[in-house]
Amino acid sequence: MLLPVLVGATSFLGFRSGRVLSQLNPTVQLAQHVMLDEAGKIGEPVPDDIKAFRKHGDSSSDLYQQAIGVYKDFRTGGLFFGGWVGFVIGLN
Repeated sequence: MLLPVLVGATSFLGFRSGRVLSQLNPTVQLAQHVMLDEAGKIGEPVPDDIKAFRKHGDSSSDLYQQAIGVYKDFRTGGLFFGGWVGFVIGLN
């Protein structure tokens, strides 16, 4: 009877951790840096990762879409991982 509650709670926690964990991904980090640069919140000198991105010629919107995809993947993965952890803990 406690197992479904535990699985649900840990799934929720895993889902919520997706935002924080996705920030460890290089694509998400680059998207955040580019967004700050476009908002004028990064001063001189411009970081190397932004220079390389600009030199490569990709659009910011494509980068943002990739970052959103990574974010969604981390949320989904966190949901299932959290559920699995809750299930394993509940069985013990």
